[in-house]
Amino acid sequence: MFMNVAIIGFGNAVVNYHLPYLDKKENIKVKTIYRREEDRVGDTERELLYPEIAFSTNFEDILQDDEIELIVVATHVDSHVEYAKQALEHGKHVLVEKPFASTSVEAKAVFELANRKNLIAMANQNRRFDGDFLTLKK
Repeated sequence: MFMNVAIIGFGNAVVNYHLPYLDKKENIKVKTIYRREEDRVGDTERELLYPEIAFSTNFEDILQDDEIELIVVATHVDSHVEYAKQALEHGKHVLVEKPFASTSVEAKAVFELANRKNLIAMANQNRRFDGDFLTLKK
């Protein structure tokens, strides 16, 4: 059994961090990546490097896909809260890139919605266990 994941965005964080990490996990499958149509202009060749992943320019495709359990929000911070809220409203867990939200009020609203829906919403802290950060922590 594995978890189906969708990712919103296809920038450096997705290509260099999320996809290589998730590719090593046998119990997680990236099913779909959502990209806005305007973000694809002149940049569709990279999609061909991931033939097992469906790319969509329709966010509703992800929201309505009952197989997708988790949505990773890896876009500019000004869209994090809106995407997270929509995902939660459609019964999806969310992992949101840093910064999670622009304000603590917005973050609190997302966490409260997740609690009401009995879902998980969390910020991605992908660097907290890197060797350089652990050394600095000492």
